[in-house]
Amino acid sequence: MTYILNFKPYFTGGIWLAVIFFVISSVLPLFIPKYNLVKFIKVPDNKKFNLIYTTLFYLQIIFLIFPSFSIHTYMFYGGLTLYFAGIVLYTASLFVFAISEYDKPVCNGPYKLSRHPVYFSFFIIIFGASLAVSNIILSILSVIFYFLGRRRAKREEAQCIDLYGDTYVNYLKKVPPFP
Repeated sequence: MTYILNFKPYFTGGIWLAVIFFVISSVLPLFIPKYNLVKFIKVPDNKKFNLIYTTLFYLQIIFLIFPSFSIHTYMFYGGLTLYFAGIVLYTASLFVFAISEYDKPVCNGPYKLSRHPVYFSFFIIIFGASLAVSNIILSILSVIFYFLGRRRAKREEAQCIDLYGDTYVNYLKKVPPFP
């Protein structure tokens, strides 16, 4: 029997997914060189949108701590596979970003397949975790988070066009925003 939300923390499963996601998403950006970090954290100034986006991000982590799932199911293993694929994509995206040149747009590695692999990897991580822990609310939150990421990405692209000009416009024509 699957529950929508179990208010008893499940320390051998969901909390580890939450801890891994939180540590990876919070610690890896610390290794980005300062000159690229400015480029990384420059987010369009919309306080209400940023508050909603950040709140939803942490709400998803909280929902991971209270799962109700059965470890021996296809959904668990499929979700776990998606989760770790998202972690790998996120790590690769940040690595490529960190070694990129400051005055040029990032177009290598995962950025050849998607203009926004970090946002896409967050969606894969959270959606995979929602499948692994069999939580419908977390699945819904991950889809909302995906569309908020798309909206945020459009704002960032406008800034990139101002910063990089025709080089970025050509990149926009060649690479899709999300796979």
